[in-house]
Amino acid sequence: MASVSAFVSTIILIYSIDYISHYDNQTEYYAMVVLFLGSMMGLVFSANLLWMYIFWEMTGFASWRLVGFFRSDKDVAKANKTLLVTVFGALCMLIGIIMVYFDYHTLDLRVLHGQAISMTAACFILAGILSKSATLPFSTWLPDAGVAPSTVTALLHAAVLVKIGVYAYARIFGVTFAAPDGFSTGPGVKRLDRKPSERNSGHPRPAPDAPTRRAASDRAPARFRSAVLGNQFIRNAAHIHFILNGDDGRA
Repeated sequence: MASVSAFVSTIILIYSIDYISHYDNQTEYYAMVVLFLGSMMGLVFSANLLWMYIFWEMTGFASWRLVGFFRSDKDVAKANKTLLVTVFGALCMLIGIIMVYFDYHTLDLRVLHGQAISMTAACFILAGILSKSATLPFSTWLPDAGVAPSTVTALLHAAVLVKIGVYAYARIFGVTFAAPDGFSTGPGVKRLDRKPSERNSGHPRPAPDAPTRRAASDRAPARFRSAVLGNQFIRNAAHIHFILNGDDGRA
């Protein structure tokens, strides 16, 4: 993720040298682009949920200034809309992170690896991810943000910004936490087997009663079970054939 972001941003910066040359606010433009890229690097390499959130918000601030680059009233209004929608999602994410801290008293991703996350905290964090990645119902800001210069649109929307939501989801739910029951997960996303309170209690979970006896079909090899089922199918089919032909098959 860091390599892709750095490569795409470098190409866009080189292209911007001529593209932005006849516009005002060039200093702020390059400052915000560099700030955005630095925030992306910080987000990718952070090993703490709080630092991830800080860099997450820094990307939102940089995108707000870049979307309103031309400073017309219409552009500023659309930039403000972008900021409000993404900040609302970011506040939801912050609430989820605070809930995680109250559960485990740490935000270190290495310590939290494999731990369970409550459904409520997961939903709050997911709301922040959806708002930044412009996913329904938080996608209304993305078309309005197209008033930015083409280089900004390529950097923030097509190339990098909306991708950090996918990265954050994979980092938080795919690598760090075990997803709660009922939470939609994809390949590689761990399932929750215990509540946070059960993990922190220090008491082992009681082992389920071992089955005293297994059915013969469960102990039998798969090939043998297949043969038995095949023979039963043939016998049932023959019996039905005899019945249809006026014989019950016992002659």
